[in-house]
Amino acid sequence: MSIKPIFTSLQKLIMIHDRLLELSKQKTEAIKQNRIENLQRIMIEERKKIQQLEQTEAERRENVQAWFEKYQPTISEHTIISILRCLDNDKEKQELKQLTDALTEQLTQLRQQEQLNQTLTKQALHFVHFSLDMLNPTITNINYGNQEEPNIEKRSVFDSKA
Repeated sequence: MSIKPIFTSLQKLIMIHDRLLELSKQKTEAIKQNRIENLQRIMIEERKKIQQLEQTEAERRENVQAWFEKYQPTISEHTIISILRCLDNDKEKQELKQLTDALTEQLTQLRQQEQLNQTLTKQALHFVHFSLDMLNPTITNINYGNQEEPNIEKRSVFDSKA
């Protein structure tokens, strides 16, 4: 087994993350414009891409495991970094490094975009709660008078005991 299946898996992961990043940006716009139907459609597609991502990641792990079993069975840490250390071919090493760097960059961008979406969603929820609080008057606002009268002892101008 060569390094090519690992390259293929990483390229697939990059493509999936690229689409997830696009969907995340579309989600941001849907949240900003309060388009719930679009948001639901985007989230359905996002779930499908996440399932595809999980399958591709499992495939990548299997390819890495198979590579180590064939070429470096003594190494216990089966990571891309370990493969980079073991590779002798500079061209393969360079390509693997570029793919992992691209994937890392996409993961970072996706994480930032999703944090933005989370912040926007929280702000929208705060606004909804604020609006509901404004629409639902409290009991003190319903009654117009001051319900609590101070307990002041009322005295008459005239002394009634006299």
